[in-house]
Amino acid sequence: MDLMARAVQHHRAGRLDEAATAYMNVLRQQPDNADALNLLGLVTHRLGHGEEALVLMERAVQADPELAPAWANRGLVLRGLGRLDDARDSVLHALKLRPNFPEASLNLARIEHARGAIDPALSAARHAFRGRPDSAQAAAVLGVTLIAAGRSEEATPMLRIAAEAGDSGAAEALARLLLASGAPREAAAAFAAALRASPGDRRYAVALADALAATLDPPNDLGEALLIALGHDGVDHSRLDRAIRAQVAALEHEPDALIALPLLVPWLSRLTVRGPRWEAALSHTRGVLLDRVLRGGEPPLDVLMAFGIHGFHSEYVWDTSPPERAALVSLDPARPDHAAAAAMYGRLHSYWHRQDWVTGPLAPLVRATLHTRAVEATLGVTIASVTEDDPTSGPVRALYEAHPYPRIVGVQVRQPRSLHAALSGVLPDVSGVPKRPVDVLVAGGGTGQHPLTSASAWHCNVVAIDLSRAALSRATRVAQALGIDNIQFARADLLQLGIMERTFDVVEAVGVLHHLEDPLAGWRSLVRRVRPGGLMRIGLYARRGRAEVVAAREVIARQGLPDTEEGIRAARQRLLGLPEDHPARPIVWSPDFSSVTGCRDLLFHVREHTYTLPRLAAELDELSLRFLGFQHADPSVPAAYHDRWPHDLDQLDLSRWEELEADAPRCFSGMYVFWVATSRHPS
Repeated sequence: MDLMARAVQHHRAGRLDEAATAYMNVLRQQPDNADALNLLGLVTHRLGHGEEALVLMERAVQADPELAPAWANRGLVLRGLGRLDDARDSVLHALKLRPNFPEASLNLARIEHARGAIDPALSAARHAFRGRPDSAQAAAVLGVTLIAAGRSEEATPMLRIAAEAGDSGAAEALARLLLASGAPREAAAAFAAALRASPGDRRYAVALADALAATLDPPNDLGEALLIALGHDGVDHSRLDRAIRAQVAALEHEPDALIALPLLVPWLSRLTVRGPRWEAALSHTRGVLLDRVLRGGEPPLDVLMAFGIHGFHSEYVWDTSPPERAALVSLDPARPDHAAAAAMYGRLHSYWHRQDWVTGPLAPLVRATLHTRAVEATLGVTIASVTEDDPTSGPVRALYEAHPYPRIVGVQVRQPRSLHAALSGVLPDVSGVPKRPVDVLVAGGGTGQHPLTSASAWHCNVVAIDLSRAALSRATRVAQALGIDNIQFARADLLQLGIMERTFDVVEAVGVLHHLEDPLAGWRSLVRRVRPGGLMRIGLYARRGRAEVVAAREVIARQGLPDTEEGIRAARQRLLGLPEDHPARPIVWSPDFSSVTGCRDLLFHVREHTYTLPRLAAELDELSLRFLGFQHADPSVPAAYHDRWPHDLDQLDLSRWEELEADAPRCFSGMYVFWVATSRHPS
């Protein structure tokens, strides 16, 4: 095989470094070989060296001015360097030399699209597809260009062709098209295809999680994609739980099959499992594993550790049977399998710190439990306090110091965009929303899920405050792990922010004001921290939407159960034992039901207020705030409003929302989340 053939073979196989070396060997013998110069330039471009690639392309077209591929690839390199007009001229010259040149037409379509010339881009993309109807790349470019031209129906079949051929970009474009058209199930399947094609791209894992959270009927064949998504950090894995349960539904009563299931370890390690059926199934499987360890069997150590990590995250909230409690005393914690089995039930041994936890057999378990706890304790002393505490805040602070909430911090790390772009599909009018980077205050940031989500989604700088140092310690650890550095954490009481001179473009308080003794006083304190004309995102408990919480608390009160960890576990068992038609029974499906911390926040909180829409309207008027719209998790809710009042496109009439909520009490899922704008500061 000659040098050129060997170079092309490396190139086609994707071995770009080897291809570059081989092309250079050709050029040592034939310095003016235009084909070698062209192909080495293309490889150099793909390796990220645009200026060097352009020099090689210039040499190629000088060596052979009639070589159309070199002119086309020169245009590709110029496009990568941002020289769009020069790129267009180069590709047009290639097409003049060879009019029927689909690859050049593809390059021209991309360049025209980047220039904002959609009609010429569409013409070039159609020409490319006619020349190469079997090309997934040509179908993908045509599909994306059709979307830009506002011809989504024509784009869909093109994107399907490319997605089925494994083009991850086309699969993503198809998925977003389906999501926008109200087809989250089909979008999830397309995002899964994109993730399988590009497993290292976290964007597709995040998008898959979003789509799955929006559908009650996940696709059936997601096993590989779910496994990939569970391997990514920066994904809210709780959004995958419904799809995982659907994927493994047939194994509910098969402990051996569950133990062998590839999804089991990441599922248990990444999130707390939701729902009474799976809690029962996995509790039973845990008992089977304990029994096998004591009988001298060898269940997989990674499965034992996964149950231990899940137990740590859920705070060992599952019921433990008397036989299991009796068996635990027989375990020898000096043996790794016995120690891992003990950890499934909360028997974590401090002497593990004396082992080499980086390389030892129990390393994943130790890192996720004892080491995490130690890191957070160290970080806690670094967090500054910027206010004193209000006298009324003591009980709430004590609750969250003991049980920082939420227990697992799930953050969808996205490609950040302006707040204006982010709210364009959320609010009816975004004319007053800044396009520049914004300063954001998140009050009641807890363990970081809310402020870290904002920090990673918008072009912004975030200050997150909370009463609880323990909660902020966890938030700091997660921020460092995810590399989110545009956020500052501080311990502060929002009732005492009068000493803070700084103001913000956006102030967020979702799930915090209703825990104050006087929510309106807290809200007024926050309004003073908003710049004139700035925005607030607020979340307040909706009285009608929390009917099952009220019913569950009545059950707990009748039992006289305290808010201790044992009382919370006992309350869970009582609620799990209720008949399906009991008004409190739906509470067992709440995400918060799957941990002690979540249950305490949900069912044993020391203080909380609930809101009605008339009360909300009165307080907005009191604070001189302009209502901008609700942020809905369920798209069927604004659709129901539209069906009833089709001419009210802005959907800002709170009296109409009150009428709708009276007929559908769960339409706000227990909380009103909404945006408002300030006009003037209240006195």
